[in-house]
Amino acid sequence: MRLSAITAALAAFAGAFLVSSPIHTATASPTPRRAMAAAAAVAPNADAAVAALDAGAAAVADNATAPAVAAAAAAGAAAAAGPLPNCAPNVVRLVQGINDNIAIQNQELAAVAAIQKVLNVAQVDMAAFAQAKANLLTVINSGVIVRMNNQNLAPADNGAVAGLAVVAKAQAAELALATGLTGTPATDLPNVATLQKDFMGGITQNQANLAAAMSACTLVNNAQPMCAAQVMMLAQGIMDNIAIQNQELQLVGQVQTVLQANPVDANAFKAAQAALLAKVQEGMIVRMDNQNLAPAGNGAIAGLATVAMAQAAELALVQGLTGVPATDLPNVATLQMDFTGGIAQNQKNLMAAVTGCSMNLMTPLTPPRPATAKANLLAVINNGIAIRTANQALAVGNGAAAGLAIVANAQLAEQELAMGITGVAATDATALATLKMDFMGGIVQNSANLNAALAQCTVST
Repeated sequence: MRLSAITAALAAFAGAFLVSSPIHTATASPTPRRAMAAAAAVAPNADAAVAALDAGAAAVADNATAPAVAAAAAAGAAAAAGPLPNCAPNVVRLVQGINDNIAIQNQELAAVAAIQKVLNVAQVDMAAFAQAKANLLTVINSGVIVRMNNQNLAPADNGAVAGLAVVAKAQAAELALATGLTGTPATDLPNVATLQKDFMGGITQNQANLAAAMSACTLVNNAQPMCAAQVMMLAQGIMDNIAIQNQELQLVGQVQTVLQANPVDANAFKAAQAALLAKVQEGMIVRMDNQNLAPAGNGAIAGLATVAMAQAAELALVQGLTGVPATDLPNVATLQMDFTGGIAQNQKNLMAAVTGCSMNLMTPLTPPRPATAKANLLAVINNGIAIRTANQALAVGNGAAAGLAIVANAQLAEQELAMGITGVAATDATALATLKMDFMGGIVQNSANLNAALAQCTVST
């Protein structure tokens, strides 16, 4: 057995529990034997060190406090190694980020327990299941974002690098399991049990990562300054967009399910398409708001422009769905890839938005980000587009079809005008005046459409 391995293990363990800082979040302490073994896993000749610590665990009572064991270990380690240097600012932020990830993993356990409760009844409430699943996916994705940030923060030679890669691989598997939940207890409950086990294993891994991250330095409060309020609002907005993109994935999956039926239920298709279209438009509104929030020079600006271009393509694909499986299913597959890519892009945007400043990425802002007047206008226009799209699907062969096409063209022009509003009165005045005239013209056109729709029939009440 190599003495250096044991010394490094004890030093790592001591660092995890003895150093205090205003930004160091407390986490649940493992038993002394398990904590020492976790710390030893990052030492040289790790297998031998873990075996040695396990074999010697009988010397430590199971109810001994972790700080007491750490104090005894630290005394010998400090005498041999001398004082450690202060942790660099990015390591300080890394430690905070790993603590944040552990807190999120505890939230994951609560979220998956909520799904388990919904599934453990004779008749599953599908609305409650959908809400619980969406919450779980949001929490998992927030953990992915924080872990990505931690990997960006970790210096190449930091002891936590390997463990963070383990967490990344586990999170990908967890996200796949959570996404695959269907609301069917027979197939879901075994996967729920796997998720519970994985989340608990993730906490253990991140506790080891925490010890490894600061095994070679002393933690002091020298982190970067907090992000400005506008940047924090931007970060929250990007997280909102990621949540919407996860919902888009679920909704396009519903469209796919409808299209795979034989025959296709036309009404179910129209409803699924309309729900997906509304969600894509909601994502566009949030992204536009984020672009308005991004301060000049912010690192997220270029990435938000990439999202904007992708959203325009996605909107066109969704609007072009017809209910014919042969032509729609390839486009549905493209949308699934695009939504997944959009999540990855927005995760990068989030990291870029907060470069150079510090914020707790797992905590939503309170109060929530305010909606802008522009966002409200776009929401109304997009709602009108969704209703008109549904009307056109119903109006095949009807006298209103031609008039609805006129409305469609006008709405796209109105949407473009609204998107171009900047908040500068001198440049916006013409666009606002045009929008007012277009909206009044749209009312006149839809009145004519109503008469044309009823021309060959009588409405009974």
